[in-house]
Amino acid sequence: MQTRIAIDATDDLANAHDAATELAVRCGFGEIATERLGRAAVAAATGMLDHAGGGVLHLRPLQEEVTGAAAPQVEILAVDRPLSPDGPYASSGEDGTHAGARAGDRLAALYELATALDRYDSPAGSVIRMTLSPADRPGPVSLPAVAVGVVWAPADGDVAPCGLNIHSARGLSTVVLGLGRGAEAARRVAALQGFSAQMQQIDRVRATLPGGGDMALAAAQIEAQAGHVRVAGAGRFCACVVEAGADGADGTDGAATVAVQPLLRQREALVDGGAMVRGPLAQAQAGWPPHALLVLHDDGLSWPWTLEAYPGLLACHPAIVAAVLHRDYCRQPGHGCVLVCRRSDECTARAPARAALPAAAATSATTAAVTAADGDGTRPVAAARRSAGTTRRRRTPGPGRPAA
Repeated sequence: MQTRIAIDATDDLANAHDAATELAVRCGFGEIATERLGRAAVAAATGMLDHAGGGVLHLRPLQEEVTGAAAPQVEILAVDRPLSPDGPYASSGEDGTHAGARAGDRLAALYELATALDRYDSPAGSVIRMTLSPADRPGPVSLPAVAVGVVWAPADGDVAPCGLNIHSARGLSTVVLGLGRGAEAARRVAALQGFSAQMQQIDRVRATLPGGGDMALAAAQIEAQAGHVRVAGAGRFCACVVEAGADGADGTDGAATVAVQPLLRQREALVDGGAMVRGPLAQAQAGWPPHALLVLHDDGLSWPWTLEAYPGLLACHPAIVAAVLHRDYCRQPGHGCVLVCRRSDECTARAPARAALPAAAATSATTAAVTAADGDGTRPVAAARRSAGTTRRRRTPGPGRPAA
């Protein structure tokens, strides 16, 4: 589902390039697109080394999110290593706006390679998300009603699997997440039609496993237009609805409140002999207001967590929110899973708190200025190369040629 590459030294740049090109080949990218994906991974990794001393690179194919494309896009998520206030890469006294300006030259190289790009900057470090298409001129694709971002980061040598299945049809989206021994079961659950049938399958899986301490299996049914969400699951996981408070509806005011409404905190207990104390299947439902997020995570994340210290984060793509939560609240580095959902049409909103590129960097990236709007958080770079004021000339039909 997702490939994790730790970037600690220049020797890791080759690992990032190899992992990106191997994924591109599996996704059916052509030779030119494969080379571009490899260059993008190396550029993102180099930026982390130069500006934060390292970090983590996550690669994920997006075939479960995008329908109607000939081949899936690939998502690159670059998460800076958390900055120490006294470290050599710390920016004393800088807030998120100044940090974004300082990283402008870093982004300029990525704009030339990415199909779409978004970022979040904070004193703790930057998170950059970009997608690359297998086509040099990406055409329109049909996006589901819900955009999904996930960060799953097993430690080195950890072979615990993770399964993610996303299905959207007729305005109804279903997200099934399985961790550990629940990963394989997630596919069987997602293959069923109807949320009731999925809950019954989760209950059967729970009954067949001797213990649930090393697994999580959760399903969420989201009605984006109706503003309603249902969650059910087994094992150890947490489900929350996150919404910006009234003082800052877009989450950009540093003093604004961010409400985290827990729907489920499932931690089935073990008794003597490893037997599971089994009660009724955990399930909950709640409203899903506009601009709200649905967050699912396992018990690898510390609880409680809050987003009030991250101005502008709620306006970012769900993958960036998941990356920030995972980086700053994970109990152990390299463990845990975080999944975040929001309405696709809301991913077009940009956070005013994030600064534009500095003048020098902006000049080199004017053909790729990012403003909202492919439904996935950013606008395709290729679509930005024509000036907004430019219009196409209509060909005048010649003699004997019918008008279009």
